Amino acid sequence: MPYLVENNQFKDSFIYDETLPRSIDFIERYENLWDWSLLAGNNVVISNGTIRNYFHDQLSPYFENNLEAALNRSMGLNGSEETFAEEIEVNDHFFRTHRELQFQHSDEIEKATSIDWRILSRNTLLPWSQEIIERHIHRWNWPELCINESIKWDYKLMKHFEHNIDWHLPFVDNETEFITNDLIGINSNLHIEWDIEMLSEFSHRLDPFNTTMSRKTNWNFELLVKFYEFWDPDCLPGNKRLWDTVFHEFQKDQELFQLLDVVLEKKSRQFSEII
Repeated sequence: MPYLVENNQFKDSFIYDETLPRSIDFIERYENLWDWSLLAGNNVVISNGTIRNYFHDQLSPYFENNLEAALNRSMGLNGSEETFAEEIEVNDHFFRTHRELQFQHSDEIEKATSIDWRILSRNTLLPWSQEIIERHIHRWNWPELCINESIKWDYKLMKHFEHNIDWHLPFVDNETEFITNDLIGINSNLHIEWDIEMLSEFSHRLDPFNTTMSRKTNWNFELLVKFYEFWDPDCLPGNKRLWDTVFHEFQKDQELFQLLDVVLEKKSRQFSEII
């Protein structure tokens, strides 16, 4: 079972997994294979009282460390002392006190006497286009611009600004395997609709973890196979859109059981041959 893999980055992806585990029957079928410490922090488990109660004995030793953080996630809290409503109020105040975020037309940029370009690069109301970006190409804060969800970063736009885009990659400490993934640059934008053309051109500059986790990727079987060496294999099982579009025939437990049983049998034979 892949959840036995000791990988901090994968543990994070499993906690936010929206595809597994699906049901009590699913957990029970592979009961001896789960890492219960990870299950205790999984969003699906935490948000389902029936599952929590049914597997209370296995999960309870780990709830103390996982329950509060997971409940915060399920309720939309940010893990700090602020409530979700307070966080919204803070964001609303930030919006109201920064006029750059309120610009809705490009001529407002031209008329402004002073501009905080870092703030303007976050603007989600402007009619973003190649022309607008080109006009002020040396003024934008490119790390902020690259994670702006309102900009449609398609192949044409990315190719045109390839040398301006922030291709910042997560830093991995090889000794501790600690991974830092600052929310800056194109690699942290999970709203890009990656396709074959874009990945053929830019995959060597992308972070497999974030790209694999993207819900906006135009998933299809051809894309999955063509870049099979690029994808992060630990993240693929947790991408709900991938399962819904490419593996929709496995949305029912019985069909998925057949697939997993075959995989586990194969893994078991391989392990037997090793020992």
